[in-house]
Amino acid sequence: MDHTCPPETLIPDTLISHETLIHIGFTKTKADEIWDQWTCRDLDRWRETDPDCPGLVITFDDFIVGCIKYKPDADGENDEEWYKSMDGSAIMEPHFTYLRRSDSCIGWLKDTLMMRYRGLRLLRPEVAYKRMPGISTDVWGSTAAADACKDANYTVLYRAVDQASLDGMFDKDGNLVKINTLLTPPSSDFRSGTSMFIFTPNVHLAEYHARYAKLRAGVHSVVIMAVRIASSATVSLPDSYTRNFHWPSPEWKQIVHSNRCNYDKLPFVTRDYNDNAMVMFGSISRKPEAALRRLESPEQMTEEFVVRMGPDGRPGSGPPAIQVVFNVNWKDPEDPGEYENARQWLKDNTSSGRDVRAYPYSQAALDSYLAGGIPSKL
Repeated sequence: MDHTCPPETLIPDTLISHETLIHIGFTKTKADEIWDQWTCRDLDRWRETDPDCPGLVITFDDFIVGCIKYKPDADGENDEEWYKSMDGSAIMEPHFTYLRRSDSCIGWLKDTLMMRYRGLRLLRPEVAYKRMPGISTDVWGSTAAADACKDANYTVLYRAVDQASLDGMFDKDGNLVKINTLLTPPSSDFRSGTSMFIFTPNVHLAEYHARYAKLRAGVHSVVIMAVRIASSATVSLPDSYTRNFHWPSPEWKQIVHSNRCNYDKLPFVTRDYNDNAMVMFGSISRKPEAALRRLESPEQMTEEFVVRMGPDGRPGSGPPAIQVVFNVNWKDPEDPGEYENARQWLKDNTSSGRDVRAYPYSQAALDSYLAGGIPSKL
C-alpha cells in the first residue's frame, strides 16, 4: 500500500473503479487482484452496481475492507513485523509511533483506506470545489478558531475526523441536522456493542490525531471538531448522571478490558455502569484488542495501556489523557423509556448545534510539525 494519494487532477472518472483502488493507496498488483474479484468472481450477495438487486448488496468500500487479509497482523513494538504487513506507508511515520501502537496494522490500514475512499466522494467532478456546509472557513490555528475555543463561558471538547465523514451532518445553511454522524462505532473503552459520542478536552491530543489523519489522508481534508458546551450546563449535571473511571483503578481496568475484548459480562462491581450514566469521564486506553486479549487478567494493565499527553503536546508524557463519553443508551430516571436524552442534551447545550464547529487542519500545519524534531517520548 502506497501512502500517497494522486493529485486532484487524477480523480477517477468513476468512483467504483480500478482507478479508485490506485487512488486510495493500493499497488497496481493488489488493485488488479481486487478489481478482478469484484468484476469476475461470483459473490455470495449482490453488488451495489448490479441492476435490480433483489436483496442485500455489498458495497464497494465494504468489499475493499474484506480484501485486506494480511497475515499475521502486527500490534506490538517490533516495527519489522509491521513492515511485513504492508509496503512503505505513512502509517509508519516516526512522529506518530506512539499513536500508531494504539491499534494494529490492519486497523490503521482499514482506517486509512476508508478515509481516502470517503474523501474521494468529495473530490468527484460533480461536487469538487464545493464547500461542505458547516465547515469553518477559518483553519485550525487561526485567531478566530483560537478565540472560539477559549471562551470562558464554555467547556470545549475536541475530536479529529476526516471531513468526508461529516457529510450530511449540516444542512445547506450550516445548521446541525444529524448529530449521529459524530458517533464513534463500537467497541470503545466504555461500551462494547453500542456507538457512543466520544470526545476529549485535551486539545493537544486532538491535534496529534489530526496530524496523523492528515498525513494518511493525502489530498483529502481533515478537521478538528470543537464542541462548545455551556459551562453552566456541565456544572449543573446531577451526580447521578455522571460516572468517573480512571487508571489505575480496578474498575477502569475491568471495564476497558471487558468492553474492548467484547466480553458479554462485566464484573458485578461495574455491571450497572452502562445505562446509569449519561456522561462518563475517564482515562483513554492505548493498546489494541489483541494486546488486551493476551493478558491473563485486567490487573496486568500497566501504564503502557493508558494514553498520556503532556501539557506541551509531547505524546507519552504527562498525566493520563481524558475522554468524555456520552451514553446513547442512558435512561432518564424521570422517563426510563426514553433513550434519546443524551443526544438531545448535546443538541440543547450546543445551541442546537451552532456551537459544534469544524476547523480544517491544514497541510501547512502538518508540514511545520513534521519539520520539527521527533518527540523524544514515544
